[in-house]
Amino acid sequence: MREHAKELGCPAYELTREDTEIHKITKDGIEFSLNDEAYGDTIFSIPFIARYQVMNAALAVKTIQVLKSEIPISMENLKAGMAKTRWQGRMETVLPGVIVDGAHNEDGVEKFVETAEHFQKEFPLTLLFSAVDDKDYTDMIRTICTRISFRHVIVTQVGGYRKVPVEELAEIFRKDGVPEVELAEDVPTAFELAMKEKGEDGMLFCVGSLYLVGEIKAWIRRKKI
Repeated sequence: MREHAKELGCPAYELTREDTEIHKITKDGIEFSLNDEAYGDTIFSIPFIARYQVMNAALAVKTIQVLKSEIPISMENLKAGMAKTRWQGRMETVLPGVIVDGAHNEDGVEKFVETAEHFQKEFPLTLLFSAVDDKDYTDMIRTICTRISFRHVIVTQVGGYRKVPVEELAEIFRKDGVPEVELAEDVPTAFELAMKEKGEDGMLFCVGSLYLVGEIKAWIRRKKI
């Protein structure tokens, strides 16, 4: 990238993970700072719980610094913009303690697991899972079960003709060490069950398909929660 920028005669700016510092991760979001003289000890808050979102946010902050002569933005507005950012379906908090993530491939599941590993130290976790038949859901489930311990697991089916039957998903979880798996053939029933199992003290992760995310968010809108 540096070489290509040089060939084009344009400036290049670099940002690495070492340029950021995470101060706090809670179930409500992350606080971080950018190791840059322009921002000093300014702490930014983002409403995401996944560490990788810090790099996305830091990239936006760095870009604003680079463009400040052409697009002046006050520190107050910058911090407010970070705090109000939304990213549909990617480790998105849709209700207190309820996170939906459309992770449906190897990288997405890996990022989900990294986040859940952090929170399983503090909260009992409930998982609501579904997938469609053209995804490698067997490996997805194996990766999840290898590294995360859930208080409850609920499976459901999504995707119409691409759906994976709940019985098949439940059997894979059982083979991977989850003895008790609850089945619900439709998302509204599954989500209500998962919310009940989550309780007041836990966190609920709804993972495995963007179809699942879409149906859950539609249910929440209908219920006007």
